[in-house]
Amino acid sequence: IINPPAWGPQVPSGTQYYYIPEINGFYDLYSQRYIVLRNGSWLTFITLAGYNPYYFHPVPVTYRGRQPWRYVNTYRARYPRPVQLPRPIQPPRPVQPSQPAQSSRPAQQRSQR
Repeated sequence: IINPPAWGPQVPSGTQYYYIPEINGFYDLYSQRYIVLRNGSWLTFITLAGYNPYYFHPVPVTYRGRQPWRYVNTYRARYPRPVQLPRPIQPPRPVQPSQPAQSSRPAQQRSQR
């Protein structure tokens, strides 16, 4: 029995991989490693720097074996990357009321006009 990681959905018995659209790669439930394409080669990693798996949208796939990337084009087409919504725009900070411009002339000259 394979237990999925805390960030992954439950899987049917016999499932070996998740396809993860965000990394365009896989997670091997048996070895508990990510499989991603780097410089033309599929490599395995225990963790992926710069990624938080809790934001992934993993999809269990039915492939079993040593080369899940054989069907990566099918998975890419079937499970596109989720749309990344832009971060909410922060409302502008309230502007402090500015002081009225003060004349550099003495009060006596201003009042004579």
